[in-house]
Amino acid sequence: MPPTPAPTIPSGISSRSSPRAAITLPAVTAGRSWSSAAIHPAPRWAPCGTRPPARTAGFAAPDNCAIDHRGRLWVATDQGSNWATTGTADGVWALETQGERRGTGKMFFRVPLGAEMCGPCFSPDDGALFVAVQHPAADGTEAYAGRKGRPSTFEDPATRWPDFQDGMPPRPSLVVITRRGGGAIG
Repeated sequence: MPPTPAPTIPSGISSRSSPRAAITLPAVTAGRSWSSAAIHPAPRWAPCGTRPPARTAGFAAPDNCAIDHRGRLWVATDQGSNWATTGTADGVWALETQGERRGTGKMFFRVPLGAEMCGPCFSPDDGALFVAVQHPAADGTEAYAGRKGRPSTFEDPATRWPDFQDGMPPRPSLVVITRRGGGAIG
């Protein structure tokens, strides 16, 4: 079996922690073939010398991904302190890869202030999605309107994820997302 081609990045566009990220993903996944999907927040394409597709997922800095058994692409983002530029926190986005809605996406799970999302992984039956919330209260928290320019510190953290109790510092966490009543995610 020939190796699967690696994702390619169009020239002039960075894929790492940039609000100008795009990915072309030639692949055969879950028994289906598809050619490419561009993902990027539309407002920032002009400096790259290109334009977004008519339908775009609307997020930045894809970091890692998973594919469910229906062939949808689930992308975890890591914008670092650039989240204020895109207007949304990091999280997991569900991206349609087929049909009329191909190339469109929605935020499925958002991380707390200053964190990044990583490591999306589905259970074999797609009934659970495992994700990791890394370094909550760390990236760009002073840009959040509620912080009024204050940096996040141990004494005054931007969030107390996941405990939300006074005196507890923010901590990274593994989160298991399931559907109320059971069944496949999404």
